[in-house]
Amino acid sequence: MDAAKKRFLSEGFQSTSLTDIARDVHLSLAGLLHYFPTKVDLLLAVLDERDKEYEPFLKEGTLNWVEFIALLKTVNRRNMETPEIIRAFSLLNAESLLDHHPARRWFYNRTLQLRDHMAYALNRGVEAGELRPDIDPQALATEIISIMDGLQMVWLRLPQSTDMGVIFEAYLDRLMKSSQA
Repeated sequence: MDAAKKRFLSEGFQSTSLTDIARDVHLSLAGLLHYFPTKVDLLLAVLDERDKEYEPFLKEGTLNWVEFIALLKTVNRRNMETPEIIRAFSLLNAESLLDHHPARRWFYNRTLQLRDHMAYALNRGVEAGELRPDIDPQALATEIISIMDGLQMVWLRLPQSTDMGVIFEAYLDRLMKSSQA
């Protein structure tokens, strides 16, 4: 997966060859295809590996809403270090809306899990009296995910004039201030 990530980052997802990745790790193409039947499968494995770094923080009850927001800021900043991975992620995310796309289930599960964890953390803030009782944690979580995904698209298209980190952090700061009790 390290070899795939390196190729995806340097050549982009579309230009990366499975044959080159196999050669990089001293496997035949058939050997690589045994583990990853398609390039999409390999990219999803790379994305899964990246997401595992954050798994300990996503266990229910681990983070309060303030810590979760801080984690989102960290994830967003790290995403800025890997534009080719984010480009491939964004393209696959959009393509996976098609009924029979091989990544459909992966993106569905990931989005649902992220929204549920975020809503749980926000709900804890409501229960603790730190966030206004009239906010809808699930709707707010959906909004945050939408901003993250949409901002990534603008950043990929206009990187010189879009500081994704600054914009996202300012958005979260405004949102959380307006949501506090």
